[in-house]
Amino acid sequence: MIFNPPSILNFQGLELGLKAKTENVFVSHAHFDHITKKSRKTLASKETIDLMKARGVETQKIEKELKAELLNAGHVLGSRQLRVEEDIRKDNPS
Repeated sequence: MIFNPPSILNFQGLELGLKAKTENVFVSHAHFDHITKKSRKTLASKETIDLMKARGVETQKIEKELKAELLNAGHVLGSRQLRVEEDIRKDNPS
């Protein structure tokens, strides 16, 4: 089965972008094609956030407690997959 996730997730009262176009963004890893120089609130591993800061990216960790897991993606240092167990599509009214 091919899963094509939406570019923006709504979950637990937070709009979370997957393509760095929202205030809050999930960053799977610190390759330059996954990050932006703009200051954003970021959901990522500690290693990814540290690497982003070392590359001059101003970012801050999302402080909200989220019911989500960051699973090791096995790609590069700090790479993570995001796992949530609810309907997270932007068009979901919940």
